[in-house]
Parts: sequence; C-alpha cells; structure tokens
Amino acid sequence: MRSVEDTPRLRFRELVEDDVDTLATLFADPEVMQYIGTGGVLTRDRALRSIERQQAEYRERGFGEWATIERETDAMIGLCGLIRWPDIDGVEELEVAYLLARDAWGRGLGTEAATAIRDHAIEHLGRTRLISCIYPDNHASIRVATKVGMHFEKTFTYEGSPMSLFSLEAAPSA
Repeated sequence: MRSVEDTPRLRFRELVEDDVDTLATLFADPEVMQYIGTGGVLTRDRALRSIERQQAEYRERGFGEWATIERETDAMIGLCGLIRWPDIDGVEELEVAYLLARDAWGRGLGTEAATAIRDHAIEHLGRTRLISCIYPDNHASIRVATKVGMHFEKTFTYEGSPMSLFSLEAAPSA
C-alpha cells in the first residue's frame, strides 16, 4: 500500500499498536474531539480499536487514516487521511479527514495534510470526487476545506445533528 507522500513539514505512515498512547491522548482532549464524530472524548480502548480498524482499511482498501508525524520533532501530532462513508443521502463518499493535536493548530499543518491527502486520492487512487463533513460552527475546518478547493454543497443530518458537506470535483488523473 502506498501512503500519502511526505510534505515539507509532515510525514504519514500506517498506524501501529504502539501509537495507542498518543492516539488515546488525542482522543481524550475535549477541544480536539469537539467536532469529531458525535463530539466528545473517547477511551484508550476506542483508540486501540481505531488502530485495528485502520489496519483493516489499509489491507482491504489500500487507504485509511494515517499517523501524522511532524518531521521537525518526529512526534505524532495527528490522525489524517481518507474515510469511506458508505451512505450519505444514498451515496458512498470518500472524505478528506484531518485531526490534529491542539499544539499543532494555527500553523497551517491541517491545510498541508489535507492537500497531501487530496492529491494522493486524486493522483494515486484515481478519485474524482472528495468530500469533507464538517460541523457548521467548525470554522477552522471549513477554512482548511476551502483552501484545498472544496465548496459547500449541502447540509445533511449525522446522528441527529446538522453537518455541512463540502466537496471537490477533480479531473481524472492521466
């Protein structure tokens, strides 16, 4: 499986079980998790199950969410990648997703990661449509989505809450 290509400040790699403590720390931060899933912290057990689920995604689909490493410090600062949504209003979609630790916010790393993930999906997976599902009041994620070329498409309901769907239509890669 080919992972997302490194960027000037980030590396991406498959998650391994040794990432559980770092991922659990991310999942335990209420500010980081405010706009993830249904919003709210997750347990260490959920972090381990997430790693196992991503490892299955790598094997079955060749993509998933990757450990996101800051090159300068060699520290895992997030979980960024591609999430398959089997049914949004009757359509299967592929999401560009980015989750970063609070101390990585405000430095353009989310945009850098999302750009690399977008490019990987288009150039190596041949995807022509990508989305990001964002809570309407998550202004930072909306900025990232628009910076990578996405536009607001519609609102849909996720677990009883409104969610904004941003999308990008890309030309097929040659």
